Amino acid sequence: MGDGRRAPTRHRSAHRDVAQFWSGENDGLWNGLALGSQAYRYAVTRSPQALENMRVLLEGERLRMRITGVSGLFTRQLIPPGVPGIACPEDPAVYVPSPDKRGNKYVRIGDDGCAQVADGTTLTFSSTTHCGLDEFVGWCFLDNVSQDEYVGHMFGLTAVARLVDDPTVRDAAIGLLREIGEHVVAHDMEFEDWDGRPTQWGKIHPGALGDAPGYLAVMGMSF
Repeated sequence: MGDGRRAPTRHRSAHRDVAQFWSGENDGLWNGLALGSQAYRYAVTRSPQALENMRVLLEGERLRMRITGVSGLFTRQLIPPGVPGIACPEDPAVYVPSPDKRGNKYVRIGDDGCAQVADGTTLTFSSTTHCGLDEFVGWCFLDNVSQDEYVGHMFGLTAVARLVDDPTVRDAAIGLLREIGEHVVAHDMEFEDWDGRPTQWGKIHPGALGDAPGYLAVMGMSF
């Protein structure tokens, strides 16, 4: 630098130096916002790196939807096995389903490819009838996704669909948007979780609890 200070060194492998990742219930929101930022970056600069970033982030979107086993339904958080710095919770209590769908609970995918939860009394795990998730054996995810989480997904996917001319990337975004649209239409503008129950804060229609009717009406129309 002209003032005598040294320019900061850029470490391309900095992510490999992370001791622990801080993952949480809003991972999908942040992924969606990052996706949207790269769509705008690409629209202005035509940056090949922005396009590659979108491919990676769209794969994250795909995985977040597929692990739930429900078309159009994202998870709040997903944790793959064998990644240093992040792991599924070991406490069985966080896998006990909420009886009234209040509070977010973890679900793990067993060796049989089925969603597994823990018993509230014995804390032993058992497989549910929600199966066909063989791609995610050994993973876990956090359920009870909210409308706030979906704002990030909708922003990012729509930005890609409207601003990016790469057919593969654009079609991937449109495909996910179509699944979301079909899901909310089929479930009366609510998100139905993997266990067949509406999520606590995933209701985007006037009259639902959690937000003002006008806000929910605008959100539902924009979705």
